[in-house]
This record gives sequence, C-alpha cells and structure tokens, in this order.
Amino acid sequence: MKSIYEIYLGEEYQKLHPKLQHRYHISMDKSFYGKGVMKEIKGGNLFTRSLLWFGTFFKLFFPERGEDIPFEIFNTVGQNSRKGEWVEWTRSFQFGVKLRYFNAAMYLDEKKNEMVDYFGEPTTLISTLNFLVGPNGEMIISSKKQWFNFFSIWLPLPKWMYGDAVITESYDDEGEQYHISVEVNNKVLGSLFSYKGTFVEVEEDIDYEG
Repeated sequence: MKSIYEIYLGEEYQKLHPKLQHRYHISMDKSFYGKGVMKEIKGGNLFTRSLLWFGTFFKLFFPERGEDIPFEIFNTVGQNSRKGEWVEWTRSFQFGVKLRYFNAAMYLDEKKNEMVDYFGEPTTLISTLNFLVGPNGEMIISSKKQWFNFFSIWLPLPKWMYGDAVITESYDDEGEQYHISVEVNNKVLGSLFSYKGTFVEVEEDIDYEG
C-alpha cells in the first residue's frame, strides 16, 4: 500500500534517500516512531512567544526555547471523523518537567493533488503544503495557502498573517540518523520559531499518546 507521500510525489519519490523513502512509507500497516534531540529551539521575541503560549492549549505552538531538548515523533495512519485516511503527526518536546507538542494531521486531496495539513488538537490552523525532493535526496516541505478554523468554517488568512514554514529532512549515512530543520517566519513579526536536531527510528511496540 502506497503512502500519501508516495502518491503525491509520484516518480520523484524514488529520488529520496532510501532511508527517507522508508521514513515516509507510512500506511495502515506501518507507523514510524523516532526519538532524538533538538540541538536548538529558538526564534520569536517576547511578544511573539506570549502569543504562541496560547497554542499550548491546542498542542500546536509553545513559547519555550532552549538547547539539547529531548524530542519524539510518532507518525501513524488512521481513520477519523473527517472520514478519510490521515497521517497523524505527534511531535513532543521535553522542557524539564514540561512536555510540549506540535501536532498535526495530513490529508491528500487526490482530486486537486494537494496536501492539506490540519494543525492542533482540536484543529486551529490549516495549511496546504508543497513537497519536493532536494538535490541530495532530502525532503523539503513548504507551506502554501493558510486558513483559520473557526467552528469548522475555513477563514482564509491574509498573507501577512501566514506562518511561512520550510522543513527539511535528510539522512546522515555516517551518523546513521535523521536530520531535521524547521523554520517558521511571519512577514510582520519575523521569526516565529525554529528548531533543528537529529533523531533515529525506534523499532519497538509502543502505545504512544500525545
């Protein structure tokens, strides 16, 4: 069974590093669980971080910043109330005794060939995404159109309110680990947040809740 990422990228998917092909082959029969460390989490001034604090109620954004932050990622496919097959993204960051999340669920609209990302629990922000394969086999994801979810009504955001995101995932053969870099900026506020670090796949039976 192909993953939504294989369907979206088509023949380009084969240009991904083999480990990234494995990483994004997420289906009803295969989940992905990874653990690692974010070397740094930074970005956003005091005002911006105070706004991001509200995201903690939706497992969406968080104001904390730091270095060497323990990180876990869990991707699984399931059916939900949207009556479709979705890839759930649960990302957790351990700041001392505080556990913060950056969760989302992705859906492929095959009619439009458009990846749609629903951020937060419950969904607060919605964005379409572009996926492409970089020259060294890395996965590069960038945000496109964005909406605010107001009681299941999609309200288009003006571009000056966008959180423009660029995510890059690659694989280090020598270090045998995945590298990730995330940058989210706003045209008015500048940097909202960014993080970069590494993680490895953990192959074990888990009952992960985030």
